[in-house]
Amino acid sequence: MDRFRGRLMVPIFDSNGKHVLGFGGRILASSDGSKDGDHKTPKYINSPESLVFSKKQILFGQHHAREAVKKANVEAFKESKATGLQRKGGEIIIVEGYLDAITLSDAGLDEVVACMGTALTTEQLSNAAVTAGTRGGRIILCLDGDEAGINAVERLCNSKLLLSTCESYVVEVFVAELPDGIKDPAEFIEEMEEKENPIELFRSEVLETAKEWTVWYLDRLMSDYDPNATRGEKGTFSDVCERISNFLSTFPNPADRTKRAFEAAGTLADTIAKGSSGSSGSNNALRIQLESDLVSMTSRKASARESVERRIESVDGISPDGIKQKLANIASGEGLSGSDDDSKLSYKYLNKANKLSSLHTYKKRPPKFQGQKQQAGVNY
Repeated sequence: MDRFRGRLMVPIFDSNGKHVLGFGGRILASSDGSKDGDHKTPKYINSPESLVFSKKQILFGQHHAREAVKKANVEAFKESKATGLQRKGGEIIIVEGYLDAITLSDAGLDEVVACMGTALTTEQLSNAAVTAGTRGGRIILCLDGDEAGINAVERLCNSKLLLSTCESYVVEVFVAELPDGIKDPAEFIEEMEEKENPIELFRSEVLETAKEWTVWYLDRLMSDYDPNATRGEKGTFSDVCERISNFLSTFPNPADRTKRAFEAAGTLADTIAKGSSGSSGSNNALRIQLESDLVSMTSRKASARESVERRIESVDGISPDGIKQKLANIASGEGLSGSDDDSKLSYKYLNKANKLSSLHTYKKRPPKFQGQKQQAGVNY
């Protein structure tokens, strides 16, 4: 137990709440001679990774949240029968630290789990979606309000993890933001302790103002726009449009891409108009032009992305020598068919084909002593 010396230990249970898989430890304020928030050693540590404890697959407090969601679903079902309104799935709030989850649960919010860090994984999101209830469930990300927490949510949005979770489990994902000056959910409850019902304030000021994850991320991208940025710097008009189109190109449905491009063009046009003295007519013209440009850029990038993905998938379907020749032609811009003009594979995938070709050659090499065994009448 020396690993957790001078720390407040928290047991981490499995999803059913029957077995302890490991422990988490938060350093005590004076255990290392430093003030809280200024530690020489890590503030939080967990049990070492093992076959039993794998942090990326565990949501702290999942068994409590599951029971809370079941109870809420029963109440919602009764209400739907009485009112005739369609019942939706449950709701799960994901916070960063287990002390955040404990504080919120102690205040009266039980449908909360902790990912125990900023690196939210595929397995954790899947567990949250199942707990919330597929086909109508709702996941709210409420990570810390510091730079690390915000960057973690941006990385999730920029990857295809949230998109694939929404499509696979038919759930909605929202992002909640804490008020300025509040670091984490536990601090919010502590700051509001003197109020009559701090958890209701948390619901109204944080959870109920949460934005759908794509809207939140597009707002973040557009907030980087800087009319004073010079060419080549972050925040220029072309930089913002490039990043927006990169994000929208990850959506497989063309109708979704067009709809979101329309919404982003309107918001970006309003942002640009605030810094200019143009008329409403010129603003509308700018919006229409932006929408056209974003749809065009997004469609082109989506086609290129899909083309590359199809080619990568085809790697296992043809011989390594054929892959090598095909990728070489694509990388050099030669030997492309009419449908292949959208994109060319990089030399990264050509190198991959070289490795596959070497592996193929190795597998075809006659085994040692094959001739002697055949002479002896033994099938090799």
